[in-house]
Amino acid sequence: AVVSTQSTGEGKRQDAVTIPTRLDITKLSKDSKDASARVSEPEGPVSGHNLRTRGLYSLHAVISHLGESRECGHYICDVYEKEQWYFYDDVNMHLVDLAYIRAKRKSTCYLFFYLREDALAALES
Repeated sequence: AVVSTQSTGEGKRQDAVTIPTRLDITKLSKDSKDASARVSEPEGPVSGHNLRTRGLYSLHAVISHLGESRECGHYICDVYEKEQWYFYDDVNMHLVDLAYIRAKRKSTCYLFFYLREDALAALES
Protein backbone atom coordinates (compact mmCIF):
# COMPACT_ATOMS: atom_id res chain seq x y z
CA ALA A 1 0.00 0.00 0.00
CA VAL A 2 1.10 3.51 -0.64
CA VAL A 3 -0.15 6.84 0.63
CA SER A 4 0.78 9.85 -1.47
CA THR A 5 -1.85 12.22 -0.10
CA GLN A 6 -0.19 13.32 3.12
CA SER A 7 -1.14 16.84 4.15
CA THR A 8 1.60 19.45 3.89
CA GLY A 9 -0.38 22.21 5.60
CA GLU A 10 -0.93 23.88 2.22
CA GLY A 11 -2.81 20.99 0.60
CA LYS A 12 -2.12 17.37 -0.11
CA ARG A 13 1.17 16.06 -1.44
CA GLN A 14 1.02 14.93 -5.02
CA ASP A 15 4.43 13.34 -5.48
CA ALA A 16 4.73 11.09 -8.52
CA VAL A 17 4.76 7.42 -7.52
CA THR A 18 5.88 4.45 -9.58
CA ILE A 19 3.11 1.85 -9.69
CA PRO A 20 4.70 -1.62 -9.68
CA THR A 21 2.49 -4.30 -11.21
CA ARG A 22 4.33 -7.14 -9.52
CA LEU A 23 6.11 -7.47 -6.18
CA ASP A 24 8.57 -10.21 -5.31
CA ILE A 25 8.93 -10.39 -1.54
CA THR A 26 10.46 -13.85 -1.39
CA LYS A 27 13.70 -12.31 -0.10
CA LEU A 28 11.81 -10.73 2.79
CA SER A 29 10.87 -14.06 4.32
CA LYS A 30 12.32 -14.98 7.70
CA ASP A 31 14.49 -17.62 5.98
CA SER A 32 16.14 -15.08 3.69
CA LYS A 33 19.47 -13.41 4.44
CA ASP A 34 18.81 -10.66 1.88
CA ALA A 35 16.18 -8.15 3.01
CA SER A 36 15.57 -6.46 -0.36
CA ALA A 37 12.38 -6.86 -2.40
CA ARG A 38 12.43 -6.99 -6.16
CA VAL A 39 9.88 -5.41 -8.47
CA SER A 40 9.16 -6.65 -11.99
CA GLU A 41 6.84 -5.34 -14.64
CA PRO A 42 4.60 -7.76 -16.57
CA GLU A 43 1.54 -6.23 -18.27
CA GLY A 44 -0.93 -7.68 -15.77
CA PRO A 45 -1.24 -10.19 -12.98
CA VAL A 46 0.42 -13.51 -13.63
CA SER A 47 -1.61 -16.66 -13.27
CA GLY A 48 -0.60 -20.29 -13.26
CA HIS A 49 -0.15 -23.15 -10.84
CA ASN A 50 3.44 -22.70 -9.73
CA LEU A 51 3.68 -23.19 -5.97
CA ARG A 52 7.09 -21.50 -5.96
CA THR A 53 5.29 -18.16 -6.32
CA ARG A 54 4.37 -17.80 -2.62
CA GLY A 55 6.23 -14.49 -2.38
CA LEU A 56 5.00 -13.08 -5.68
CA TYR A 57 2.16 -10.57 -5.67
CA SER A 58 0.32 -8.98 -8.61
CA LEU A 59 -1.36 -5.60 -8.64
CA HIS A 60 -5.15 -5.91 -8.80
CA ALA A 61 -6.48 -2.49 -7.80
CA VAL A 62 -5.43 1.12 -7.39
CA ILE A 63 -7.46 3.53 -5.27
CA SER A 64 -6.84 7.17 -6.18
CA HIS A 65 -7.95 10.44 -4.65
CA LEU A 66 -8.84 13.34 -6.93
CA GLY A 67 -8.96 16.67 -5.15
CA GLU A 68 -6.84 19.40 -3.62
CA SER A 69 -6.96 18.21 -0.01
CA ARG A 70 -7.77 15.20 2.14
CA GLU A 71 -10.92 16.96 3.29
CA CYS A 72 -12.45 17.33 -0.17
CA GLY A 73 -12.26 15.41 -3.40
CA HIS A 74 -13.34 12.13 -4.86
CA TYR A 75 -12.06 8.56 -4.63
CA ILE A 76 -11.90 6.39 -7.74
CA CYS A 77 -10.70 2.86 -8.39
CA ASP A 78 -8.98 0.96 -11.19
CA VAL A 79 -9.43 -2.82 -10.95
CA TYR A 80 -7.81 -5.70 -12.85
CA GLU A 81 -10.36 -8.41 -13.59
CA LYS A 82 -10.60 -11.09 -16.27
CA GLU A 83 -7.37 -9.92 -17.92
CA GLN A 84 -8.60 -6.31 -18.31
CA TRP A 85 -8.23 -3.08 -16.32
CA TYR A 86 -11.47 -1.26 -15.47
CA PHE A 87 -12.02 2.26 -14.13
CA TYR A 88 -14.80 2.77 -11.56
CA ASP A 89 -16.25 5.82 -9.89
CA ASP A 90 -19.70 6.53 -8.45
CA VAL A 91 -21.51 6.36 -11.80
CA ASN A 92 -19.04 5.23 -14.47
CA MET A 93 -17.20 2.08 -15.46
CA HIS A 94 -15.08 1.65 -18.55
CA LEU A 95 -12.01 -0.18 -19.83
CA VAL A 96 -8.58 1.38 -19.35
CA ASP A 97 -5.07 0.06 -19.89
CA LEU A 98 -2.06 -0.11 -17.62
CA ALA A 99 -0.26 2.72 -19.43
CA TYR A 100 -3.25 4.98 -18.79
CA ILE A 101 -3.30 4.06 -15.09
CA ARG A 102 0.43 4.72 -14.71
CA ALA A 103 0.17 8.07 -16.46
CA LYS A 104 -3.02 9.33 -14.82
CA ARG A 105 -2.66 7.92 -11.30
CA LYS A 106 1.03 8.47 -10.56
CA SER A 107 0.28 11.64 -8.57
CA THR A 108 -3.17 10.72 -7.25
CA CYS A 109 -2.74 7.07 -6.16
CA TYR A 110 -3.60 6.42 -2.55
CA LEU A 111 -3.69 2.68 -2.01
CA PHE A 112 -2.55 -0.38 -3.98
CA PHE A 113 -4.09 -3.85 -3.60
CA TYR A 114 -1.97 -6.89 -4.45
CA LEU A 115 -3.00 -10.55 -4.57
CA ARG A 116 -0.59 -13.41 -3.95
CA GLU A 117 -0.11 -15.18 -7.26
CA ASP A 118 -0.33 -18.75 -5.98
CA ALA A 119 -3.58 -17.96 -4.15
CA LEU A 120 -4.94 -16.33 -7.29
CA ALA A 121 -4.04 -19.41 -9.36
CA ALA A 122 -5.90 -21.62 -6.87
CA LEU A 123 -9.00 -19.41 -7.13
CA GLU A 124 -8.93 -19.53 -10.92
CA SER A 125 -8.74 -23.34 -11.09
